[in-house]
Amino acid sequence: MFNRDEDEKSNRNGSNSKEALLVPRSTESTSAAAALVTTASAKLVPVLKHEPFPKRIDKNNNNNNNSSSSKMRVKSGCFCCRKRKKKCDEVRPVCSGCKRNDLKCCWPQYPNQILPKDFKLSSETVIAIGEQIMDNNSKLKITSSPNFKFKKPQPQQQQQQQALAMAAFAQSIGPQVFQNKNLISESETESSPVNSEFGESILKFEDNDNNNNNNNDIEVSNIAGVDLVKNFQDVEAMNTMADNLTANFPLSSFSQWIPNVELSVTNSRLYYYFVNQFIPAITPTHSHPLLAPGQIFIPYASQSPVLREVFFSCGASLLAYRDTSFLKVATETYARSIRLISDSIRSHEVDGTEDWLLVAILTLCLRDRASGANGTRCANHLSAAYKMIKQREVQKIRQFNKVETSVSDLKIDNRVNDISITITPTERTLLESFIFNYSIVLYTCSHKALLDLPSPFKVFSELRNWLSVPIYQNCDVSWMNNPILGSALDEFEVTAKLNWLLRLHYCIDSQNENYVHTDDFWRIITSLKAKLDSVEESIQKNLEKINNIPDVIGENFNKKISLRSNLAVSSIIYHACCIVTQKMIDPSIPSYLPAIQKSADAILEEISINIPCTDHSSCLALWGLYICGLVTIDESQRQFLTAKLIEISNLLCSEVGTNILSILQKGWEREALEFKIYGETGFKVFDLLFDRVEVENISF
Repeated sequence: MFNRDEDEKSNRNGSNSKEALLVPRSTESTSAAAALVTTASAKLVPVLKHEPFPKRIDKNNNNNNNSSSSKMRVKSGCFCCRKRKKKCDEVRPVCSGCKRNDLKCCWPQYPNQILPKDFKLSSETVIAIGEQIMDNNSKLKITSSPNFKFKKPQPQQQQQQQALAMAAFAQSIGPQVFQNKNLISESETESSPVNSEFGESILKFEDNDNNNNNNNDIEVSNIAGVDLVKNFQDVEAMNTMADNLTANFPLSSFSQWIPNVELSVTNSRLYYYFVNQFIPAITPTHSHPLLAPGQIFIPYASQSPVLREVFFSCGASLLAYRDTSFLKVATETYARSIRLISDSIRSHEVDGTEDWLLVAILTLCLRDRASGANGTRCANHLSAAYKMIKQREVQKIRQFNKVETSVSDLKIDNRVNDISITITPTERTLLESFIFNYSIVLYTCSHKALLDLPSPFKVFSELRNWLSVPIYQNCDVSWMNNPILGSALDEFEVTAKLNWLLRLHYCIDSQNENYVHTDDFWRIITSLKAKLDSVEESIQKNLEKINNIPDVIGENFNKKISLRSNLAVSSIIYHACCIVTQKMIDPSIPSYLPAIQKSADAILEEISINIPCTDHSSCLALWGLYICGLVTIDESQRQFLTAKLIEISNLLCSEVGTNILSILQKGWEREALEFKIYGETGFKVFDLLFDRVEVENISF
C-alpha cells in the first residue's frame, strides 16, 4: 500500500454549482473491443525495477491535537522564522515575517520537522543578491536556490544526488548565456520573404484581449490564480508597489544585462527574474547544455524590443505569483507584449519566419500556462506557432529545390521525407516546446480552439524527421538531443493522439461533422495500444542504457541522475496513457481494478523516488499526475499527491500544480459525498476525464 505522512489538511472550497458532465456513450460491443478489454490489464503496464517505495517516517503524527503539553514545542512555522527565532503566523505560501523582511519562505514537509542544520536565509529580491550576481565585468550570472517548500524527507544518498543534480543544472545554464554573444549563427537568422499565413492567428491574441477586457482588469484573475478584486481602486497601494519595485536598486547602469541595450530599473528587475527563475523553471536538466532553453531563448533578447517585452511579462508574472501587489505590473507588461506583436504583424514588419517571433509566441504560451490561463488561450498561441513552423519548412524546401512555390501548392507531407533538411539548435528546441504544449492543450482547450489546431496525426507526420535529426554527436544517450521532452517524445505523441481521439469521439455529438465514428475509433485505438507496447520496450532499453553509465561521483553521476529523472517522466506519461486507453476502451471501467491501480502506483513511485524535488523535469509530468489523481482510491495516495502538486507549484513559481489540485480535490469531495447518498451509483472522479466543464478550467 502506498503510504505518506499527512501534512496539514487543505482548506477545501466546496462548490454547489452543477457541472455539465458529459457521460460517454456506450460503445457497441465488437470483437475488437472484447479483445482489447481482455488484454488491457495484461499488456499495458510494464514493470520497471525501482528502489522500494519510501516508508512512513513520522509514526506519531499528533500535529492536529490541540491539547498538547505546555512543554512541547510545536515546530509548525516556516524554517526562516524558526532560524530567526521569531513567531511565524503560518500564512502560506509566504508568511508575513518573510514577506516583510523580503526572505524566501521555506516550509517543512511534515509536522514537527526539525530545522536543517545547514539551512540558510536567502533574500527574495535582486537588491539583496545584486552583488552576488554581478562579476567584475557587470555580467549577469544565473544563481539557483535549492530551498523549496514541502521538501520530502529523503535518504542521505538521495539528498546527495539532489544536491549534485542541482549543481549540474546551475553549471549547464550558467553565466555563459550572457557571455556567449555568438550563439546565433548566420544560418539561423537568414530568412527570405514568404507570404504570411500566420497573422490571423496571432492577431487573435489582441482580439481576445479586447473582447474579454473592457476595463483595466486584463486577465487579472489569471495572472496568479487567486481571487482578486477586478478593479484596482487603491491607488496609493499601487504607487507603493511601484516604489518597492525600483527602490534602492544598486546598479547605476544596465547596458550589460543585454548587449547594447540599456534597460530601465523596473525592466532590469523583471528581466533578472525571467532569466534567473522563469527560464530555469522550464529547463529540464537531461539535455545537451547547448540545447537548454536558456542558451536558445535569452540571446534573442538583443534582437527585438518586442521579445524583450515578452520576457519582462514573464518576469512580472513570476513576481505576481509571490506577491499580488505586482499583479498590475504583470497585467500591463503582458498586455503591452500582445499589442506590440500585433502591431508588428499589422505593419508588416515581420513575415513569420523570424526566430525571435517564434520564441516570443512560445514563451507567451509558457507564461500563460504558468499563470493559470486555460488551454484555449494557449491554443491561440500554438495555432500561430504551427503556421510559422510550416512556413519555415516551406522556406527550407524552397532553398533545397531553388523554386518558388506557394504554401498551399507545396505538398510538404510527400516531399519532406525525401529531403535532407538541416535543423538548427534553436529550431529543435522551439519545435519540442511546441510539441509539449500542443499535446496537452488538445485536451484542455475549447472545442472551437481544438478545430483551429491541426490533427496530431498530421503534425507528427510532418515534424517527425525534424525531431529525429541528432544535433550533437557527443551524447551518452540519443535523447540528450531532445532538449525538452528527452526520452518522452514517443509518449507525448501517443498523448496527443489519445487526447484528440477522446475529444472527437466522446465529447461531441455523433451528428457533428468532426465526430470520429466507431470503426475509425477502434482502428485508431488499436494502433495506439500497439504503440504503447513498443514504448514499454523502449523504456526498459533506455533504463539499461542509463544503468550502463559509470556510477562515479562527478559529471557522469550528475548526468545519470538527470537522465533517470527524464526517464521517470517517460514512465509517468506512459502509465497515464495506459490508464486513459483502458478508460476509452471501456468507459464504465472502475478505477479500483488492479491494472489501473498498478499504473497509479507506478506513477507515484516514479515521482517520489526518481525525480528529485529540485528537478524541474516534474513540469513535464503534470498531465500524468492529473490522470493519476483521477484513479487514486487510497487516502495516503491522495495526501502524497496533494503535497507533491503543491511542491511543484512552489518549485516552478507557477499555478499549474495548485490548479490541478483544486480540480482533483473538488472531485474527491464530490465522490465521497455522493457515495454516502447514492452508494456505488454516485459520481466517480474517474469520469472527470470526460467532463469538459471541469477540464477546460485546468492549466497544465
